[in-house]
Order: sequence, then C-alpha cells, then structure tokens
Amino acid sequence: MSEAQAAAPKGPEKFWNKTFLFSFEGRITRYDWWVRYFVPLLGLNVLFGIFDAALGTQFFGIILTLVMLWPGFAITAKRLHDRGRSGWLQVLPLGLVILAIVLAFVSGMLGTIVGVVAGIAAIWFIVEVGFLRGTRGKNDYGEDPLEGLEELDDLPPPPADA
Repeated sequence: MSEAQAAAPKGPEKFWNKTFLFSFEGRITRYDWWVRYFVPLLGLNVLFGIFDAALGTQFFGIILTLVMLWPGFAITAKRLHDRGRSGWLQVLPLGLVILAIVLAFVSGMLGTIVGVVAGIAAIWFIVEVGFLRGTRGKNDYGEDPLEGLEELDDLPPPPADA
C-alpha cells in the first residue's frame, strides 16, 4: 500500500472530503467518479428538477449548477489524470457544445454540424472518463489508485451451487 493510500481518510469523510471535491491534483478510479460524483449528482438533478417543476422555477437547478461547477471540474480532472491525460481535456466537449449553441443562432446548418460533432465528443468523453481503466502504475499525476488491488483480479470464481 502506498503512503497516499495509507493516509487516505476512512469512513464517511472518505466519501466527500475537501481533497476529493476541490483539488485538481491526483487520480481517482472509475468507481469514485461514478459512485462518489456522477450518481449523487444525477440524483440531486432529479430531486431539484422535481422542486423546480413543482414551483415553476429554475432556481434549484441553477443553484446546483453553480455549486457543482468547481467540484465537477476538479473531480473530472482527477479522473482524466488517472487515464494519463490533462484535466484541460474536459474543456473540449464543453467548448464544442457552447460553439454549437452559438452557431445555431448564426447559421442553423453549421450549428447542427457542430452539434453532431459535440455529441460524438461527449460520448467519447463519457467512455474515456467513465468506462476505461486508468493507466497502470504511477503516471505523471500520481500513484495508481488501484495499486495493490490487482491481486483481486486473480481470485478464483466463487463455487457454483450444486
């Protein structure tokens, strides 16, 4: 076990701590990105969407977006770091979406083309961040968060019930 893993918080403070939410340094696993960030954010979006629909506003959705901007960029940057990529890569799909929206007002056809490209980039980005394993071992961004867990891959399957 690495020193960073030994010093990592345990228990509830591990789930959402300042380093996880606000730091752009280090690496996190796919599990951390999905379970500690994406799924809770999705749940909050649904909940706040219900509130907004009931009240006829967009207030809660706007507040959630503003509150989660920094943590969202920080958490996703760490996931990109685990893949051996710069955290700045997350600007690409976002920039394409913004460009598509702007171009849709100027030139419908060009906006549509850029929108399709943005959609493809977004799908690629979700696959890159959410489904592909990080680089094995240490990389430029830190230790492998799965270091020491590879031996779990070699465990025999559970016995089949007779």
